[in-house]
Amino acid sequence: MSTLSTTSPSAPPEWQHAIRARLMAQQASGDALRDVIEQYQRLAKAARDLKVRNAALLRSGGGGGGGGDGSGPAPLLSHLDAQLNTMRTELSTLYRTQAAAQNKQLAMADALRDRDEEVRGLREEVRELRDARDGGTRRERNWEERWRMRDEDVKTLHDEILSQQIEVSGLTQRNAALQADNASLLQRWLDKMNLTADEMNAEFEREAGEKNEGEEAGSGAVDDEPSRGVGREGASTVVASQEVVSTSDEIQTSTNPASHTSSDPEPSVAADSVTLDVPDGWEVLEAGSTRSTALDADDDDWAEARDAA
Repeated sequence: MSTLSTTSPSAPPEWQHAIRARLMAQQASGDALRDVIEQYQRLAKAARDLKVRNAALLRSGGGGGGGGDGSGPAPLLSHLDAQLNTMRTELSTLYRTQAAAQNKQLAMADALRDRDEEVRGLREEVRELRDARDGGTRRERNWEERWRMRDEDVKTLHDEILSQQIEVSGLTQRNAALQADNASLLQRWLDKMNLTADEMNAEFEREAGEKNEGEEAGSGAVDDEPSRGVGREGASTVVASQEVVSTSDEIQTSTNPASHTSSDPEPSVAADSVTLDVPDGWEVLEAGSTRSTALDADDDDWAEARDAA
C-alpha cells in the first residue's frame, strides 16, 4: 500500500487531458474542412441519385425494347424528348426575357440619354444663372462705385458753391464799397462842376456889366441897324438848369474803373440851378456851352470861357 502514488481526488488524471487535447485538435481540423466535407456529401448524394435514376431509366428502356416495335417509343426517348421540349421552352423563354431585357435596356438608355440632355440643359442654365449673378454683382459694384463718385462730386460741388457764395458775398461787399466810393467821387465831381459854374456865372455877370456899360455909351450909333434889331437897354437874366448826366464814359474817366463791376446803374445827378446873366443876343445851346449870335467879336472870349468850363 505504501508504493501507490497519492494524488488529489479533485485533480483530473493526465490521460483525460491528452484525450481532451486530441479531441479539440480534431474538432479544429474538422471545422476547417467542414465546407469541403459538406460539398463532397452533396456531390456524392447527387451522383448516387443520378446513378439510381440512370439505372431506372435503363431498366425501363430495356424492358420496353423487348416487347416489340409496335409498343411505341421507348420511355427514355420520351423522357429525353420531354426534357428537350422543356429546354427549348426554357430557351425560348430566356430569349423572350433577353429581348424584353434588351428592350428595357434600350428604353433605359433612351431615358438615360434624355436625362443626360436634361442634366446638360440644367447645367447650361445653371452656368447662365451664375453668369447673370456675376454680371449683376459686377453691375452692383459699378453702381456703388458710381454712387460713391457721385457723392464725392456732390460734395465737391457743395464746396465749390460755398466758395462761390463766399466770393459773391465778397464781391457784393466790394461793389457796395465801390458804389459808395463812386457816389462820393461823383458828388465831389458835381461839387467841383457847380463851383466852376458859379465862377463862370460870376465871370459872365462881370463881362455882362462891362458890355452893358459899353452898349449904353454907344447906343445912339447902333439902334438903326436892321440886323441888330434887338435893343441893348440892359442885360437880361437867363436862368439855365444845368443837367449833368453821368454817362459810362464820364464815370470811367472820373471814378474808379472797378466800380463798373456792379450791376446797379449809375445814378443821374442834377446840379443846382445856376443863374447866368447873359447879354441880349446870346442863346444857350447846351449845358455849359453858349454862342453869340449878335456879336462876332466876342467869340474868342466865349471860347476861352467854354474851355474853362
